[in-house]
Amino acid sequence: MDWHAYMTTAQNDLSMPLKTSLCILLLLVIAACSTPQPPRTLGDIDITDNHRHRVITSSAARSNEEIREAYARYLSHSGKSNGSRTTAINRLAELEFELGSKTAHEKDLLNSTDEDRIDIAYIDRLNKMIELITYSLAEYPNAQGNDKLLYNLANAYEQKGELAKSVAALDIIVNKYPGSKYYLESQFRVAENYYSKKEYISAEDAYTNVIYSKRKNKFIEKSLLKRGWARFKLGYHQEAIDDFLHAVTYHNFDKPDKLTSIEKDIFDEYFRAIGLSFSYMGDLNKVYQYLENQTAHEYIYHVYKSISDIYFKQNRYSDSAVTLIYFTKKYPDSRHIPKSRVKVIKIWRQAGFFTKYYAAIDSFYSEYNPESQYWTNQNADLKTQREIDHSLKEYTLLMAKHFHSEYQARQKEPDFSNAKKWYQRFLTHYPQHSRKDNIHFLYAELLSEHGSDEEALHYYEIAAYDAGIILDRDSAYSTIYITSRLYRSEQQADKKSEWLDRHIKYATLYGQLYPNDKQSPGIVTHAAELAFNARMYSKAIELTSLVSGKADSRIIENVRIIRGQSYMALKQYVNAEDIYQSLLHSANTAYITQYQIADKLAFSIYQQGVAEKNSGNIMHAIRHFRRIPQIVPESSIAPAGMDEAVTLSINNEMWEEAIILIKEYQARYPHHDLNQDMSKKLSLAYLRSGQDIAAAQEYEKISKSGKDLEIKIAALWKAAELYESNNEILLAINAYSEFADTYPNLYSQHMEVMYRLAALYDSINTPDSANLWRHRILIADKDIISEKKTERTNFITSSSALVLANNEYKAYKKLKLLLPLKESLKKKKLSLQKAVRLFGQASVYGVAETTTEATHGIAEIYNIFSQTLLHSERPLGLNNDELEEYEILLEDQAFPFEEKAIEFFEVNLSYIKDGFYDSWIQKSHHQLMILFPAKYQRQAKTDTYINVLH
Repeated sequence: MDWHAYMTTAQNDLSMPLKTSLCILLLLVIAACSTPQPPRTLGDIDITDNHRHRVITSSAARSNEEIREAYARYLSHSGKSNGSRTTAINRLAELEFELGSKTAHEKDLLNSTDEDRIDIAYIDRLNKMIELITYSLAEYPNAQGNDKLLYNLANAYEQKGELAKSVAALDIIVNKYPGSKYYLESQFRVAENYYSKKEYISAEDAYTNVIYSKRKNKFIEKSLLKRGWARFKLGYHQEAIDDFLHAVTYHNFDKPDKLTSIEKDIFDEYFRAIGLSFSYMGDLNKVYQYLENQTAHEYIYHVYKSISDIYFKQNRYSDSAVTLIYFTKKYPDSRHIPKSRVKVIKIWRQAGFFTKYYAAIDSFYSEYNPESQYWTNQNADLKTQREIDHSLKEYTLLMAKHFHSEYQARQKEPDFSNAKKWYQRFLTHYPQHSRKDNIHFLYAELLSEHGSDEEALHYYEIAAYDAGIILDRDSAYSTIYITSRLYRSEQQADKKSEWLDRHIKYATLYGQLYPNDKQSPGIVTHAAELAFNARMYSKAIELTSLVSGKADSRIIENVRIIRGQSYMALKQYVNAEDIYQSLLHSANTAYITQYQIADKLAFSIYQQGVAEKNSGNIMHAIRHFRRIPQIVPESSIAPAGMDEAVTLSINNEMWEEAIILIKEYQARYPHHDLNQDMSKKLSLAYLRSGQDIAAAQEYEKISKSGKDLEIKIAALWKAAELYESNNEILLAINAYSEFADTYPNLYSQHMEVMYRLAALYDSINTPDSANLWRHRILIADKDIISEKKTERTNFITSSSALVLANNEYKAYKKLKLLLPLKESLKKKKLSLQKAVRLFGQASVYGVAETTTEATHGIAEIYNIFSQTLLHSERPLGLNNDELEEYEILLEDQAFPFEEKAIEFFEVNLSYIKDGFYDSWIQKSHHQLMILFPAKYQRQAKTDTYINVLH
């Protein structure tokens, strides 16, 4: 090698600062001649920053470039016989490689133009390194350390992409230096080269040399795997499996379910190789025979699973499933049997082989249902048991739905029987999940479609209700439909009455909870008709009160007719009059004629007069008889009413009243047959009356004895107001009470009077009397038609209901759920229902101030009930499992109430979009942040809510 040329190149690479440094170094060396120094060696050249702690203060640290230049200079002046020459060449080659690597690293920080320059410099370094090593090997073929030179040479060729030369260098290490520390890696790399060139026989031999080396090495596992693939490529499938399994054993995997993601990938790769190799053997019996002679029994399932997975990816679905079925037959005691059977089920489903899929589920159920022998095995893995239980629950529901769907499509009896069987299995084995999965409703639907109405009703009721509270709207609707159908078809009187009672009960609950549901008016009206036809008049009235004024006009007409006829049948003529008044000018002739309405209205008023007369209330009786011709003059009953009024006034020596009545009669009926008799009565009245001047009296006296009804009303009202304004509370109460009793038909004034009476009794601390008047307010509101209601009367009713609701709410909160739970729970639910009903009544009038408080109250009631149920006393004597099951049942019972609470809290938030916000809405939002933090720990989006109360 021309060392002078190499030296010249090396010196030209030096920068000017480096040359300056060398000059300084030379001066230091000359100066150092005055001080004795230890003898220098070749190693003293190689002083770098990494060894500064070994350099005396007079020596400067040297860079790799400086060291490289020093070695190059040394070689240019040393003879071939110099013993340190090989060391210098080797070190110089290493420096070239290090400097080249540094140059390659700097490439990442440069632009494309500089990258090209760096690539050239890097290749130049590699070439210099190769030249140095080649020269050293040629000059000193037997020198110590040549294995390392060959190793570096192989790496340099590999960096240049000259793989053949790289492998040639590795081959020399393999053949000439079997004891080298680079031997195993070289052998492995040679084997990899053979494998990449598809020279699998040579690769197999090379991998074998690595595997059977007596030294510990990191290439054994990789060599086992790659030799296995080489053998696989050569068609030696069983030998390949040997290698793959040995690689698994050598790796010493943890339990498969505890592997990290990286380890799991390696595990799957090994068993994919095993499965693929076995798949080429074809016969599963060969797999079994092979595995019988192996010790790695813990991996048998994974072998069969891998074979199955291979078949599945090849779209050989039957082979995939059969492989796992074969495993279950050959290894019936394996803990992996349940997992294998579940996988078979999934294969059939994904393959679209649904007949086999459903058959596999049926077999799985037979083997592992909760009543099977499997669950008596005390050694069964708990995790596996939980997985089986979960899968079985899902499969049971799936089978029920499948056969249900088949029955709906084909109407075949076997499909019905199978669907029924699977629903019953679910209810038997997983009752705690039945409400969540809506099983009772689905089962009821099946039975109803089959015509088994009574049985269907039972399951609809379970799904719909809990102690008179609706939990599921669809199920509740179905109970109403089914009971109506049963009532129509039933011939036995007792049973017919039972179906009607249940139908009315369910229709009432539905109408109360869902007043704005579009189906509610029709449901309630139909139930009211059935109740009326069955002479259940009070029930018919109660039902008609649930129909909103927003319903279809024809439904409203029908409801009013049912209500009016029911009041008449119950002899509640005041209420009947109100109904017929509203119908008088709007009745639909398809239902009843105007003439019939007029006569019914007249008759209701006439009967009020009769009742007052029989009670001795003559003035009231006369007023009623007189009202008939004023309201319905065309009625045939009107003249008889006037005649009754005249007769009463004369018999009771009410001469002024008699005179007025007689004149009115003559004016209305000048040609009536009774006119002559009326003239006689008028003469008598004038004689007896004296016709002197009528004395003016105090307001209260006028209210009791005056002739003009409006004046009497105004006088009595004025008297009561005066008493109240002067704080004569008891006198005010007496006056208002008289007004309330005397003029119940003056609805607005009547409501105002009762509202003031409640306030007055509150002021003298007589809450029972105050609440009595509030109850009368609610009754009066219930019995009046919506057209007569005003904003003021709605406020009065809503406020009164709210006070009563809060009273009941306070009592409700005090009730605790104590053992025995059934008794205390019944009391708690009854109080809940009463409070909800009152709050609901307070909220239906659109009065914002009371609606938000009432809505919040309803939500709080449900929320308190849910929490009270969850924190109720637990029965004594339960073990941990029983207590856990008990608490699961409590949570299942409490969950719907919490859902209802959230529903009504959200209703309250919905009023924000109407521009209304108060403390009750704020409280509802606060509760939602607690109950539903994921949704409400931020600004509520109230524009999505629906006000279900209005």
